[in-house]
Amino acid sequence: MPVGSYWFTDAGLNYRAPGGALFRPSFTLTAGQFYDGTRISGTFTPAWSVSRHLTLSGTYGYNRVRYKERDQEFTSHLTRARIDLTFTTVTSASASAQYNTADDVVGWNVRFRYNPSEGTDFYLVRDEALNADRFDRFWSSTRRRLRSASRGPPSGGIPNNPPSPGRPLARRSARALLCLPIWSARWLPILQRSPGCGTASSF
Repeated sequence: MPVGSYWFTDAGLNYRAPGGALFRPSFTLTAGQFYDGTRISGTFTPAWSVSRHLTLSGTYGYNRVRYKERDQEFTSHLTRARIDLTFTTVTSASASAQYNTADDVVGWNVRFRYNPSEGTDFYLVRDEALNADRFDRFWSSTRRRLRSASRGPPSGGIPNNPPSPGRPLARRSARALLCLPIWSARWLPILQRSPGCGTASSF
C-alpha cells in the first residue's frame, strides 16, 4: 500500500432475524472504495436452535479487494461451524472449527464454562491452529503411493509382499498407508481413532 492520505466511502446492507426465532439467518453486504481501490465483502451467518440444550450455527465470509491502477487484487473466504451445548443452568460448552483462505489456516476451539454464581465464571479452553498445506501434502503423497501400488511391480519384477488370494495389491497398500499417517486424526476435529487400523469416523 503506497504511503499517503486516503479518503474513501462505502455503503452497507445488514439484516438480522428476530432473536426469539428458532432459525435466525443474518447477513451483511458492504461495497465501495477501499484506500486507492475497491472492496466488496459479505457475511452470511445462519443459526438454528435445535432445542434448549443445542444450537448450531455457521458463518461464511467473502472479501474481494481490487486495486485497478496497480493491477492487483485479493480475494479471501472464511468458513466457520459452531456447536453450543447447555447442560444445566451453570454448565455449558461450545466447539467451533474455522478455515481462512487468506492465511490458509485451519483452526478449532473447544470451551467448557462453569458459572457457579452470578459474576463468577470458570473456563477450560483448548485452541489449535494448523497450516492447511500440510493436509494437501499428506493427501498428494498418499495418492502418489496408491497410484504406484495399483500399477504393481516393474516389468519382470516380483513384489516384496505378494497379496494374499482375493485381496488386490492396491487395497492392501491403501490400508497400510492409512495406518502410518493416522496422526492426522489427532488434529482434525471431525475425525477420531477407531479400533480398526486405518479407519476414522465422524462425530
